[in-house]
Amino acid sequence: MAACGDISRIRSAIAALLDEAFVGPAEGAEYGEFTTGPGSGILGTLEGIRPDVASAAPYGERPSIVAHAEHVRLSLETQGDEVVADVDWNAAWRRTAPDANALGELRRGLEDAYLATRRRLLDGPWSSDHDIRRALAAVVHTAYHLGAMRQTLRLLEAEDAADAAIHLTAFTPYERALAGLDPARALKVPPGAPYCVAQVLAHMVFWQDWLTAAVRGEPRAFPEHAETGWPAPCGDAWPALVERFLAGLAEARTMSRDAACRHRVVGKGEPGGRLLSDLAVHNAHHLGEIILLRRLNGDWPPPGGGDSW
Repeated sequence: MAACGDISRIRSAIAALLDEAFVGPAEGAEYGEFTTGPGSGILGTLEGIRPDVASAAPYGERPSIVAHAEHVRLSLETQGDEVVADVDWNAAWRRTAPDANALGELRRGLEDAYLATRRRLLDGPWSSDHDIRRALAAVVHTAYHLGAMRQTLRLLEAEDAADAAIHLTAFTPYERALAGLDPARALKVPPGAPYCVAQVLAHMVFWQDWLTAAVRGEPRAFPEHAETGWPAPCGDAWPALVERFLAGLAEARTMSRDAACRHRVVGKGEPGGRLLSDLAVHNAHHLGEIILLRRLNGDWPPPGGGDSW
């Protein structure tokens, strides 16, 4: 064992690292040893998220933030003087927080376990090297799961972003942008424009069908020429074309929430989620064209009003 003075310094250093893992860097510090600012510890991570996000499993199978937190809580409690009997570790990995009260209860339980561990680090008897190793293990184990929780949060934010891209909440809804056009107006080409609304929508339908088929695992041959993706629309078929586009868009929205679809490897080794993101960007690009063409033809806003971008 080290000298008493050395032991005191070791205790303080380990306690400081434990504080960082749960609370974040020391007050006034921009960065810590392994965290990146105020609120970046476990308690701050749990404080700043919704219960549904904290309970969500990335890709439908990886442990949730709540599951990591519960595992850390049990790990700390079983290091105490009163070891918890018959711990169900598997149940910890299935833990969820269905509402704010449940998430708050988990956070308080985790904070209690952290503070109890901190007291043992500073005041408990260290009679052997095993006691020091156990104290170090508490910090290392907690830091590992803090990293996993922060990474899980990033994965969930990425999924939310992909979903938002498909749903295009920042844009005029497609249903509204296409409303109020009869076949004749849909086929009218504004002076100086290369296309009419119906041609643009037919192009969108072509690629939407192609990309969603690929995500389903039913790849189609890639067109040899760009003009293949610009099929000539028929005026009488305008209502059916709109219906086909909206049905395909609904399917893409469903796929964007399906982990199996997002992570299915398709085409040249790309995940389905990449193709869905491509679809979202492609549709958004041509949505702007449709609105501009309608404005040039004097067909905007649609019935019920609409934004002008």
